[in-house]
Amino acid sequence: MKGAADVPFHLSRRLKSSMSLLVPSVVMAASFLILMASMSIAAQDKGSVQHALHVSMHQTRFEIRSAETASLVRTSFLEAPRRFTVDLYFSRESPGLTDGTVPVSLDRRIEKITYSRHPDHLHYTFFLKKGTPLQYRVEKESSAIHVVFESPLEENEAKPYPVPKSSSILSCSSPPGNPSPVFDHGPNKNTQVSFATGESSLETRQTVPTTQTASFVNSVENASHVSTDEPAPEQAPKNALERLRFRGFLEVTGGLDLKKDDSFEHTQTFRNRVRLESKLPLETPLQNSHVLVSGESDTLWFGPHRDWNDHEFKLYETYFHGTKGPWELRLGKQIIRWGKTDQLSPVDNVNPQDLRQFLVPTLEERKIPNWMARVRFLREPLSFEVVAIPFFEPADIDFFGTDWAVFRHTREVLKKAPLPAPLQKAVASVGIDENEPSHTFRNTQWGLRTGITLSGWDLAASYLYAWNPMPFITSFPVKGIRSNGSFDPDEIIKATFQGTLVPGNVTVDYQRTHTFGFEWETVLGPFGFRGETALSSHAVFLRSDLTSVTQRILFSVAGIDRTWPHDWYTNLQLGHQVLLDYDDSVLYFKRHNVSLNGEIRKDFLRGDLEARLRGMIMLTDGGSTWNPSLTYRRFAPLAVSAGLNLFAGPSDTFLGTYSHNDQAYVTLRYDF
Repeated sequence: MKGAADVPFHLSRRLKSSMSLLVPSVVMAASFLILMASMSIAAQDKGSVQHALHVSMHQTRFEIRSAETASLVRTSFLEAPRRFTVDLYFSRESPGLTDGTVPVSLDRRIEKITYSRHPDHLHYTFFLKKGTPLQYRVEKESSAIHVVFESPLEENEAKPYPVPKSSSILSCSSPPGNPSPVFDHGPNKNTQVSFATGESSLETRQTVPTTQTASFVNSVENASHVSTDEPAPEQAPKNALERLRFRGFLEVTGGLDLKKDDSFEHTQTFRNRVRLESKLPLETPLQNSHVLVSGESDTLWFGPHRDWNDHEFKLYETYFHGTKGPWELRLGKQIIRWGKTDQLSPVDNVNPQDLRQFLVPTLEERKIPNWMARVRFLREPLSFEVVAIPFFEPADIDFFGTDWAVFRHTREVLKKAPLPAPLQKAVASVGIDENEPSHTFRNTQWGLRTGITLSGWDLAASYLYAWNPMPFITSFPVKGIRSNGSFDPDEIIKATFQGTLVPGNVTVDYQRTHTFGFEWETVLGPFGFRGETALSSHAVFLRSDLTSVTQRILFSVAGIDRTWPHDWYTNLQLGHQVLLDYDDSVLYFKRHNVSLNGEIRKDFLRGDLEARLRGMIMLTDGGSTWNPSLTYRRFAPLAVSAGLNLFAGPSDTFLGTYSHNDQAYVTLRYDF
């Protein structure tokens, strides 16, 4: 089968010869890091507040100690990114504190902790890792507040970190004569669950007046389940049905194009996703063992003319998970996240993506689960991971018939073009001959990843030997065609008349690829810095004759982010991609491609309203995409979002080619 053979032995020599080109990308990343780091000095606690962080296998405990006792404590869970916030209010001016960040190295639960001082309160944000089961609680002991996150324990496990007997759970007393503060929302508790991003998307509020003592232990399951009635450890063991847990979501999105640019364009979009997940904790020699099964119904429709509809009911993530000491095992259909950066991640390539709407959904929403086995070893400061993928899963891509398809509406345009009747008939019958790798042991994919923490730096290196999930087009029925990649109707007809139409189908194969990755992350003061570099042997690109070519590429991304006072968050990433075997027939990309992407986010009304702007600019060719949005969560678990998906730039550029697809959308999401 074409493409099934291994990469030739001389690949290592070619990769070695290309390492000299690694220097510019490394220099770029280092220069960017130094430039951003020079903007700040590592923050120190210069006031009357001290912090202490304790991390163990099962628990992360963050201590906040101040001379003055907080009169009120408020907590919230917010999404994207998954985070837990704690606000400590004081009857007088809040204690002295300089804004800063606490890095958390190789912890299973927390990525980092940021803090800032406001006139009447201190604000702490705990960034939680995606897809990690958690239980959390807030304790008060004398003049200290403890924020505790734990991995859920099986009912036959002993508690790894006993609560001090002198602790009262979140009990804050107000000095005599000082009235309790009054807040707009009052005590309330809301939950919102998100499974699309694979991260917790819940918003849980706890408001504790000065005259009230609250006791709660909340549980965040694999993505986001919250339970405020946690059973006591000494409770009798439950049977399987009592341990079984269900959750899910219903999401409906409707979109409308801002302008109808041609008669072949789809002007309306509708997508409906329903996902149901069940989790069964198991009693096995392994710790935290459970089986998770989830299914999804996904309907995607484009219209109103030449309507296109795709609906499927599929098994989503379904696996067995268990840990034993520093070892972790997961077997089944799952999503694995490698890399440190966000929407542009060269190292994050274990799972294929759903690209039927191009880059409109977020990277987390585009991920497709695949059957695989993963074994991890975690013991500070080291980590090691092995992944085996027995079955190939391609990216979900349409070739014809939609505004986002590889060849857009080429087939429909040529059927209406002034061609002889036999040629029009031949065009109408064009299909796709797709040759996927067979399910044999020889075609198994596998990868290794190892990490270490040194002096506040999280470093990791990885290697993946896999089938590239992007289709490699070996043949297109119009021979001699020269397309500029815009796929405008006039351009399609002009390019076709330059070639010769040969009856037949588009043929597609898949290529083996080696990917070597390196990733890093650190914190300097209130800023977080992260980056990735990946060297791939067979990246797939489309050429002007509408067939594919593979390229060795070196792709580097460096990023900086910060959570600012007053609930502002910013994230900026600079990317540099080099095509090492550059061919000028490649569409959309030059030898060197530089991009800038990121987001700005602001929470209002204590998380009820979120304003966000995401964007990407291809600095090399001028193409760009923008996604401003507003999300209202006051009636959680129902959330309402409205926004725009905008594309700009020349029609023959990677992002500008979709400039006819600008649309406004509304999304309703209900979690249960």
